[in-house]
Amino acid sequence: MKTIVCTLIAVFSVLIGLSGCARSNDLSDSGIPNHTVPTETKYSIVSIQPDWPAYQTSDEVVNASTNIFAGKITDISFAIINYKTGKSAASVEPDSKHCMLYTVYTVEVTESYKGSNDGTVQIAVEGGIAGFKDEDQYVLMENSGLSEEYSGIPVVENSKNLETSETYLFCTYRSEGDYDFIINMEQFAFFDDSASASQIKKQCEK
Repeated sequence: MKTIVCTLIAVFSVLIGLSGCARSNDLSDSGIPNHTVPTETKYSIVSIQPDWPAYQTSDEVVNASTNIFAGKITDISFAIINYKTGKSAASVEPDSKHCMLYTVYTVEVTESYKGSNDGTVQIAVEGGIAGFKDEDQYVLMENSGLSEEYSGIPVVENSKNLETSETYLFCTYRSEGDYDFIINMEQFAFFDDSASASQIKKQCEK
């Protein structure tokens, strides 16, 4: 009987260990908590759902990214950006279909793993942040003309709660313009000391 019990304990221990490994190797979730939308806000919030691809492995994430780097967020601001040109737009007319309110993370790069990422990088993430500098976002929407299309501040569902002074591993793509853009909301930023970040860094070394 004791032998059977010991065997069962050993099997359960292995299964638990494998389960833990599976979670640590899962790149479907960055581990960074989502923003919590305040129950009371001065301005109305419009939920938007951009269509991003999802990646299952570190290899896929690395291949999808033109730039991978670790860095500390030094500022969080907002801008109206034309995603076709990658540049800020004071007015969206007559090209409003290519313009949107973006959250801009200014990142001081500490180490680059893929691409050219010296100094400071600005990462543009589609949508605003509910309950954070709402006045700035509202003024941009009004001045640009986007408020005629949206009845409030557009915010991406399940947007990530990144914080200033925190260091993350970022996975982005850069084409033309002044900004890096994210590969998707779930996998563009990881805690720099996380297992997922380690996997991506190792993949960059291959």
